[in-house]
Amino acid sequence: MSFSGRRWIVLSLCFVAFGCNVYDGALLESTSREDGGGGAGGKSTSTTAVGAGGQTGGASGGFGGQFESGVSEAGMAGRTIEAGSDSGPGCPTGVLLIAEHDTRMYGGFDRSDTFFADACPDDGPVIGYRGYVDTRDPASIGRIGAICGQLSVSPSGCQIAVSTGTTLPMRGQYGDVAFTQTCPADQVVVGFRGRSGYLLDQVGFICAPLVVSTGATGFKLSIGTTTALTPAGGTGGDAFQDGCPAGQIARGSNVTIFVEGIVDAFGLMCGTPSLTGP
Repeated sequence: MSFSGRRWIVLSLCFVAFGCNVYDGALLESTSREDGGGGAGGKSTSTTAVGAGGQTGGASGGFGGQFESGVSEAGMAGRTIEAGSDSGPGCPTGVLLIAEHDTRMYGGFDRSDTFFADACPDDGPVIGYRGYVDTRDPASIGRIGAICGQLSVSPSGCQIAVSTGTTLPMRGQYGDVAFTQTCPADQVVVGFRGRSGYLLDQVGFICAPLVVSTGATGFKLSIGTTTALTPAGGTGGDAFQDGCPAGQIARGSNVTIFVEGIVDAFGLMCGTPSLTGP
């Protein structure tokens, strides 16, 4: 039997037994196989192979391309999609506090006052305050300092989580009754209220969560329902309530200290939270 005849017999047996394809005179298996190495500059796993800058799901990717469920799409910058996973957009990766707005300062003002501008580090929000009330008549805030937090995004529900961070120094020297006002879990300071006249007679803080929602343009960050904490201090002066502008949160404090060593005036330092990533 001639060589060509024997070849056609082999091919016939291959089609029947294994389901082979003929390409350029070679025998290629058409059944599924484990993916080999990726294209130029790529990497591969047991189910995916990625070409340079490409992505793949269940098939080998060539240079700069991607394959997902048999559909190819050229691209120079892709991300790996594991076979069977959701290829939609992921959660934001973090939150930045940008810009700055100072609220009005409440209390007294004197040329001898010492001014302090204390901002939380690393784009952290304010999550509470600690201090001391000076109970000498008239009772007022003698010392005060911010408690900072850290913002992160939960990968499971794309919501903002708040953890405790740095505690800033207390400003002021006097006071005999300690107080601490801390926001509820996963909330930050957005405003404050109290009483003031010649001094900062009383202060209490207002908290709210940061809420992530999705829309036609992607993820959106907003301020949730507020919670008012119990004020500390005396009953003198006039009542006030103030806070960060809409869409902003506290990132620090402005404090003046009277020459006698007690808090003269107080205000919030605010910033705009902005989502980063994915």
